[in-house]
Amino acid sequence: MRIQPSALADMFTGKFGNVVYAASKGSSSGTIQTARQYTKPFNPNTTDQQFVRNAFAKGIAFVFNAETTVRGATTFDKTIFDNSLIANMQASYQYGMATTGVAAGRQAFAGAMVKEAPLGDIDNLLAGKLPQDCADEAELIGLISEIDVVLERILALQQQKKIGYLDVNKRQ
Repeated sequence: MRIQPSALADMFTGKFGNVVYAASKGSSSGTIQTARQYTKPFNPNTTDQQFVRNAFAKGIAFVFNAETTVRGATTFDKTIFDNSLIANMQASYQYGMATTGVAAGRQAFAGAMVKEAPLGDIDNLLAGKLPQDCADEAELIGLISEIDVVLERILALQQQKKIGYLDVNKRQ
């Protein structure tokens, strides 16, 4: 909650009782004072957190490092992939979030990777490979089919309370 300091002090910072006060300078509205209830710190590096971070990192690494690749009669085209990211993001309009440009699609792809990854089995998602790492056409076809599943998952993401997403097709 925002607070207005009294004329005696221009800003409060620190902990007083069970309330933590903070001040943020440099915003367009000047200094913003906030007060929140103190909460005991917790371990943000749990197994589940590591899983989510790894899945998101693999999604980001994929969208930035994948290259156009041809194996036999099968082609993974990076430009078509980027255009698919843009189209899927625009089709799943999210308020308060950029829905145009490849950057928005890349973030949504990484988020969809987190939702699509089998719990605890991130190494098998996209087989941990980039298109250019595929040895033969069959491997590239398998990778492209997995990419399509992740792209479709972007459309299944629903925004809730402006932050975060719910999966409308929850796995049981």
